Amino acid sequence: MIRLFLVVLLLAFALPAFSQQRWERNYGGTDWDWGNSVQQTSDGGYIVAGETRSFGNGYYDVYLIKTNASGDTLWTRTYGGMSYDGGYSVQQTSDGGYVVTGWTLSFGNARQAYLIRTNATGDTLWTRTYGGVGYDYGMSVQQTSDGGYIVAGWTGSFGNDWQVYLIKTDSLGRSTGVEETAESGGQKLEVRITPTPNPFTSFASVLGHEADRFSLYDVSGRRVGVYRGDRIGEGLRAGVYFVKPEGQGAKPLRIVKVR
Repeated sequence: MIRLFLVVLLLAFALPAFSQQRWERNYGGTDWDWGNSVQQTSDGGYIVAGETRSFGNGYYDVYLIKTNASGDTLWTRTYGGMSYDGGYSVQQTSDGGYVVTGWTLSFGNARQAYLIRTNATGDTLWTRTYGGVGYDYGMSVQQTSDGGYIVAGWTGSFGNDWQVYLIKTDSLGRSTGVEETAESGGQKLEVRITPTPNPFTSFASVLGHEADRFSLYDVSGRRVGVYRGDRIGEGLRAGVYFVKPEGQGAKPLRIVKVR
């Protein structure tokens, strides 16, 4: 079964009153392809993000299509690995590049929220993944006034059942408090500590660092205590906290106490 990728754009012109001109374009190959997000770009054309099974390396890949004002293809790009990857939202950035969010099974733990930053021609500048051991998705992305990014989606890794997932990053996609992996130059940079379980009910532990000291902060940035690595968060009420090794430059990681 072949599913065609279809984008319909309505363009209104000041010709005779109430008149409209419409054009349609199909994009894709001989397999399943679809678009989930479209935005007009600064040159009057359009940028479309979605998923493709016709092109790329994996079973599904993130699909990015740049067109001119008439919908003619200027370039296409695919992103992802050897498994399932999809794009749900795209925005043009202040420097003329693009930021895309979605999900990936190719990188990170389980199904992770996926953030891709490109230049103006779609070449990858960096990618990030966010989430835990469950299913996590990025559904919408915006560049923020400080040059960073805000991603909205949903998570099955943190909180009770499925929860709204909001991720704030800096200009390089680094998110304080969210466990992440990054790809740069073909190498994956791994977070050094992983509190488990996360979420937790009584306390979390960092295997191999049970005797080390860890600072814990609430969402306002206030330090709420210092804990041994085998009793992190013990005695705290339910909520979202950030844990950081004492006296080290490692970035904080987010942990969730559910009750």
